[in-house]
Amino acid sequence: MRDRGGWAERFAGVLAEVRELLGADGPELVVLTGGGSRMPVVRRLCLDAFPGATVENDTDPSLSVTRGLASVGRHRVNVARFRRDIQTLKNRPEFGEKIRAGLLSAFDEARNTLLTRLLERADDEHADPQDEQDIDALIRRLTGMDEVLARLRVRLNTELTPMALDICRSYDIRDDRFTLDLELPGIIGTAIGARIRPMWRTLRAAQSVLRTFEENGHVLSTVVRILAPGTKMLMKLGAAGAITAVALGLPKATEAGARKLIRTTLRNAELDPAEVTSMVAQVAERITAQMDDRAQEVERFVSEAPASVTSVA
Repeated sequence: MRDRGGWAERFAGVLAEVRELLGADGPELVVLTGGGSRMPVVRRLCLDAFPGATVENDTDPSLSVTRGLASVGRHRVNVARFRRDIQTLKNRPEFGEKIRAGLLSAFDEARNTLLTRLLERADDEHADPQDEQDIDALIRRLTGMDEVLARLRVRLNTELTPMALDICRSYDIRDDRFTLDLELPGIIGTAIGARIRPMWRTLRAAQSVLRTFEENGHVLSTVVRILAPGTKMLMKLGAAGAITAVALGLPKATEAGARKLIRTTLRNAELDPAEVTSMVAQVAERITAQMDDRAQEVERFVSEAPASVTSVA
């Protein structure tokens, strides 16, 4: 009989709590270790608490505390190294270069999309918005910014994730335990739009010329269709008819100039190198922070123990 409130009863209570926490997934093996494991009552209480498990005694229980401390120390060191390796990713040259290449490619894509839409006048806005926010929204739409950023996100996920996975593999963490879905900071779209905004009035003025030419072109073709069948009517118009034809023909040269102005303006639009460097650093910091968040979730895999073993010391 055990004394009520004695050590054995308290130990039995602890085992009952452990059994309740484990639920249906009880241990397959219970290893008794530590100096107290030599007492027969410890083995008996463990058999009572976990009847479906095999109960074994540690062959050298006096060293259990030392081994435990060593194991915990090794785990903490590995976790610290893992977190440090993830953090230092942003300082690796190839990491920054992939971000830089992606940003420059995204800018080129946005610029080329804008060029095509301005030349094709694929824009139903006949009046320029005066509000800065409205202008930014229009630039974002005409550059296809949302689609550009979505493709950039996929690209950076594809190119940067393998670097994090290489670190994970060095700690025996499986690839499926470290998944990423990187979110890009809003500064990317803002910076691209800000680079285009100062030249916006020039671009829209040139586009307005193209629209005017298009409208006058319809008028000119109508006049030709009316006058062509009756040369007498054309002769009667005399100088007035000639002046009208010349006046309607002038926009042809103006159109070429407008197209050239749009192309030249956008071709000269480049992201400032210092701006790109700053943006790369910010994007790298943001992405690394997301990787670090994931690292916290997978730390337990750095030095994990078999889940089916319960140690009682």
